[in-house]
Amino acid sequence: MQVTNVVIESCDQDREDNRIIRDELGGDPPFVYTHDRPTNPLLWIPDVHAWAWGGSGSMRAKIAHRITVV
Repeated sequence: MQVTNVVIESCDQDREDNRIIRDELGGDPPFVYTHDRPTNPLLWIPDVHAWAWGGSGSMRAKIAHRITVV
């Protein structure tokens, strides 16, 4: 998947997120990543999908076409 920009929800573990990204992808990752406040509505979309997928049953069936399990 081609990714050019990743937005990560900011919290008390931002430094740890940065360290993990550097450890896994090196000092020059193939995308730009930033932390943003949880008040950004676009960050709610993955939370809703994770909630629906984790709930299984009818909610999982409703979003299954949007999820790729790797």
